[in-house]
Amino acid sequence: MHTDVAIVGGGPGGLAAAAALSRVLDPSVRIKVFEAARGYSEAGAGVGMHINGLMACEAIHPSIAHTLYDKACYSLCSYQYDDVTGQRNAGGTIAVDRMGQLEATGHCQALMYWNDVRESLYEHLPDPGMVEFGWRAAGCQAIDGAEQELMSGAGASAADGAAAAELPWAQQPYRYELRMARQRAGGFVGGGGAAALAAADADAKDNDGKEEEGKGREGAAPSEELLVRAKVVIGADGYFSRIRRELLGGTPPVFSGVVMWRGSFTAEELSSGAVPLPPAAFGAGASDRAASHRWTPAGAGLAPGQGRVLLLFLAQGGDGIGAWYLQNSVKAVQEAGVEFPPAGAAGGVGGLSGSAALARALAANGHLPPDVAALLAATAPERVTEHGLYVQPLDSVQQGSWTRGHVVLIGDAAHAAPPDGQGANLAIEDAVVLADVARRHGGVLGPQVFAEWEALRQPRVKAILGDTKYPFTERMIAVRASSFAQLWAPGDPGLPTSLPADPADGSSSRGNGGGSSSSSGSSSEQSPSMEALRAWSRRTTKAIVERRLAEVAARGAVEQAGEGGAQGPAQAPAPAVVAAGARDDGGGR
Repeated sequence: MHTDVAIVGGGPGGLAAAAALSRVLDPSVRIKVFEAARGYSEAGAGVGMHINGLMACEAIHPSIAHTLYDKACYSLCSYQYDDVTGQRNAGGTIAVDRMGQLEATGHCQALMYWNDVRESLYEHLPDPGMVEFGWRAAGCQAIDGAEQELMSGAGASAADGAAAAELPWAQQPYRYELRMARQRAGGFVGGGGAAALAAADADAKDNDGKEEEGKGREGAAPSEELLVRAKVVIGADGYFSRIRRELLGGTPPVFSGVVMWRGSFTAEELSSGAVPLPPAAFGAGASDRAASHRWTPAGAGLAPGQGRVLLLFLAQGGDGIGAWYLQNSVKAVQEAGVEFPPAGAAGGVGGLSGSAALARALAANGHLPPDVAALLAATAPERVTEHGLYVQPLDSVQQGSWTRGHVVLIGDAAHAAPPDGQGANLAIEDAVVLADVARRHGGVLGPQVFAEWEALRQPRVKAILGDTKYPFTERMIAVRASSFAQLWAPGDPGLPTSLPADPADGSSSRGNGGGSSSSSGSSSEQSPSMEALRAWSRRTTKAIVERRLAEVAARGAVEQAGEGGAQGPAQAPAPAVVAAGARDDGGGR
C-alpha cells in the first residue's frame, strides 16, 4: 500500500490528526490510519475530557464537541470513601462549577465514555475507509535516498529533504516503509501499545528464519503482513510507540510502579440491577447516579497520587454506560500474591484483558469492602483491561525528541503521562495545532512544520503535565487559557447556513447543536460570519450542558423521593468543596 500520510494508531490522537489534517491538506493527499484493534470495542472505561480537549474538538468541527457534551456523564459532585471500611468520609466531597467554567471559557469538563470519544472523531472523518483496522506496526524503517528517487521518479534535487518538502505531494518521494502485521482476533491488549509492540517483536522473530515461513508462534494462525510506504509518518501509537523506538531512536517510557485496571457496565446491566451497587454509596436499593464515587485509603485526602484508588462513574437514570478505574502500587499487588508482570505477559510489561485481568484485579485489591468488590466482580470480563502505568519523564523532553525528518510523534507516543485526565486532551490538542501549523505553511508536512509544531507544543505540555500537585493550580490556569485556531469555515457541512441577526434572541441555540439551519427564515437572517458561528457553537454547548445538568438533578430528586419516607424530600448534594478546577472526573483516559 502507498499513502502520503501514514498515521500509526487509531485512538483519539490518531483520529483527531486524521480529521484535522483532512481539513487543511489538499483533498488529493492520501491519509491512512492504521489501528491494531479489529474494531472499536466496549472495553475500557471513562476519560475525563476537560476544557482544553473539548475546545480542541470544537476547533476541528463544532459538531464533535456538541456530540460529546450530549453523550457525557455529568456528576453533580464526587463523594469519597474509606476503601477498607467503605464508609463515606466527612468533608471529602468535591463539586465542579461547570456553569462557571462555561461562562469563563465557553467549555466545561465532563466524563466521556472512551469509545464515545473515538467514535465521535471517527464519524467525522471525510471517509471512514481512511482507517485500516486490525493492523499493528511490526517494523518500520527509512528508505534510502536512492530508493526514494527510484520509487518517486524524481531527480536528485527532489531527493534532498528540504527541496522535496516543497514539492507538490504527488512528486514527493516515499521515505518510509512500515511492516504491518494483522492483529489476531482476541489478541493482546496492552497499555499504550506495550503488549502489541511485544507481540510484534515475537512475530519478527518468527519471520527471521528461525521458524518455517508462515508458521508463526506455536498455536497461532499464520501472520498476514502489509507493507506500507509513506511520505510522512505520524506516530500516535501510545506509550511503547514503535515509531518512536525505530524511527526516532527514542527511549521507552519509565514504569511508574502503578498497576491499573479499567472496566465498564452497559445500560441494561445498570437498569436491571445486575450490578450490585454498594449500599454505603447508594443507600439500600438506591440508584443515586447524580454523583461519582472515589474510594481511597484513610487520610489520603482528595488526591491519592501513586497510591491505591477506585473511581466509579454511573450514567444517570441507568440509561447509559457506567465505568470504573482501579489502581494500586506494584508493591501492594505483589504482596497480595499477584505476580506483576504476569507470567508470559507480552514484553514483560503487563497488558491483559478478560477474565484473567478481572481475577487479578480482585485478588490484588483484597482490601476493598465486600460490597465494593462485588460491584467489580459483576463486570463482564470482556470489558476489563489491566496494564502497568508508564510515563515519559518531562526532563527528557527537548527539541528534536518528538520529530525527526518527516516523522512526528503525538499523544502518549510523545508525552506519556499519568491517567489524570490530560492524556487524551493533550493528544487532541497536538493534532489540532499540527494541522494549524501545516495550514500556515500552505498545506505541507515536513521538517520545518514539525519543528515549529514541536516548539509550540513542548512548553505547553510541560506547563500542564508538570503541575502534579492537587488542586493543579498552574495546570488549570494553562487549561483555562486554551485557545485554538478553527480548522472549519462558514459554509462547511454541518454548520448553520443562517443565523438570527440578533443572537440575543437565542433562537439558534435550541436543541442539541447540529443541523444545517437553525433559524425560521425571517428577513433579519444573514450569512453567518466566523464570529457568529463561534458564538452559535458556544450557545449550543451551553444549552446542551444546562439541559443535561437539569436532567441529572431531576432524576436524582425523583430517585431519592422514591426511596421512601424516612429520607424526606429530595435535596441537592451539599458539597464541601466547590471549585471551577476541581477534579471530579479524572482517572482513566
